[in-house]
Amino acid sequence: MSLVGVAKGVNAQAFSMGINLPIMNGLIGAYYGGSKGIWKNQVIGGTPITLIGSPNHVTEYSSQMDLNNYVDTNIAETPDMTMLVVAKIYAPTTVGVRFPLFCNFNKDITDGGNSITALGAGLVFESTGTQQMVGASYSGVAGASSNANVAVLAAESGLATSLAAAGNTSWRAILGKIDGAGASGASGARYVKNLTKGTQASQPLAAGNVRDLRNNATLRIGTRGPSGATVATTEIMLALLWNRALTVSEEKDMYNYLKNYAANRGITI
Repeated sequence: MSLVGVAKGVNAQAFSMGINLPIMNGLIGAYYGGSKGIWKNQVIGGTPITLIGSPNHVTEYSSQMDLNNYVDTNIAETPDMTMLVVAKIYAPTTVGVRFPLFCNFNKDITDGGNSITALGAGLVFESTGTQQMVGASYSGVAGASSNANVAVLAAESGLATSLAAAGNTSWRAILGKIDGAGASGASGARYVKNLTKGTQASQPLAAGNVRDLRNNATLRIGTRGPSGATVATTEIMLALLWNRALTVSEEKDMYNYLKNYAANRGITI
């Protein structure tokens, strides 16, 4: 299959171009923000997005999103997955208010005759600035409750407390991964990594549980899933999605690509 890259200054959606990343195996979503990228899925033959509301294109390469203005990828979570997002991060500080980067949680469903909340999966920053990768699991029994099974990375010190106060030094490359096959460690582990800071956290699959895929809501960029209304505004440069867990070596290759992409726009990540 022939693939082409997206050059700086090209309106990718207008030309319906593809993307050539260092790691193409398993790539199902490649979304670039701002007035140039406008969030089209750049994977050739990939699932088209639905743009909800009107995300604010702050620059040619980044957009602000919130509860009512975001990208619906129209792709459901997969058993194993890797999400990689470049965004401005901060600690919203208001209790209960978080800013989701790339996720589908939560969805209220009926399963086995019980009303439950299927928690789903994805990357989110909590009000205290903790960085999390949710990868829900459950016992496998119909009607059983959903366990967030979340990997939690402690907040950076000195985070801005609002998006307005988050300048160009607040950009980070954040990776979330569900590694059921054990591509880079224990089978079933969840990982959240701040590639910019070189920090990470992991969480094993909860004992006795299996991956919970009962939340069939599509993954969204810049907001949460169907349930809940506590979403802080965030600014995102790009988001990438694979339907498998990347290896550590592949993560390094992608981070090098992202550093170059950002540097071409005057941003250090």
